[in-house]
Amino acid sequence: HIGRHVGVLASGLGMQLSYSDPVVQGGEPGTRRLPLDELLASADFVLCLAPATAETENLMSAPQFARMKPGAFFINAARGSLVDEVALTRALRAGWLAGAGFDVITAEPPPAGHPMVAPELLALPNFLLTPHVAWASRPAMQQLADQLIDNIEAFVAGLVFVGVLEGVR
Repeated sequence: HIGRHVGVLASGLGMQLSYSDPVVQGGEPGTRRLPLDELLASADFVLCLAPATAETENLMSAPQFARMKPGAFFINAARGSLVDEVALTRALRAGWLAGAGFDVITAEPPPAGHPMVAPELLALPNFLLTPHVAWASRPAMQQLADQLIDNIEAFVAGLVFVGVLEGVR
């Protein structure tokens, strides 16, 4: 769902949108569904918004970063477990990627010695780490409260909860 919302904003900026998703078959009008390798090789910006599952752990690792278009930007706004942070560090230091922006990391809060806490990484001009606090905005809090009410009503009616995988009651 987040990818669709980001896509609306990106298309408003005139970006051509592609996506890679093993589950979603039909995207929004004007988007292209591509195999991940093809998407990585052609995209100027790769935004990682996959769910954290056993299958998506380290979805982005050294082979994927090597397949990315030289000079591309990588953004992870989903879950830290999706990215091999050591491989990302190497790709940024080598200059293969133009930059990366994260608001999540594998270990939160990060322990001492964690790759994302390395002073040399945080000092890189092509890496930005922001706090993962979008959920704390007034609109997000209102949406969470509305979803809670919707889910209570769905529970009472025996329906599927909002924001929960289909088939779960």
